[in-house]
Amino acid sequence: MTAPTTGRRRTPNLLIVAAARDMAPYVTILQELAGTPRVIFTEMDLAVAYAILYQGCRNKEIARAFRVTPRTTRYYTNRLIGTCHCRSRIELITHFWRRLTGEHDRMGDVCNALGPRATRGHAIVMLMTEYLLEAA
Repeated sequence: MTAPTTGRRRTPNLLIVAAARDMAPYVTILQELAGTPRVIFTEMDLAVAYAILYQGCRNKEIARAFRVTPRTTRYYTNRLIGTCHCRSRIELITHFWRRLTGEHDRMGDVCNALGPRATRGHAIVMLMTEYLLEAA
């Protein structure tokens, strides 16, 4: 006789699994930002990190892509930012990018080249895009 099941069985969200797998090589950088190699990041943590760091997605876009609520996305985003001792998404992206590439000075140059209305976020997106194109 089989035991009765309570609740429904959840199938893994393949989009979350794929994004987490793409982010896996960079876990050590996130652990360095957190200050300890013992921090364990869940698949959802890594999927949200991938969406923020490589795609520049907002919470609503992440929620739509992974089929979760925006509140869930906000929870994981804030958890990631807090774990990595950052105050904002931009700071998380900046620190991650600097650890990944080892470049510190180009951000100001790119901001100046983009014009007076450019923000740090614009510069980060430009530099990350350039880095990813070179890596491909």
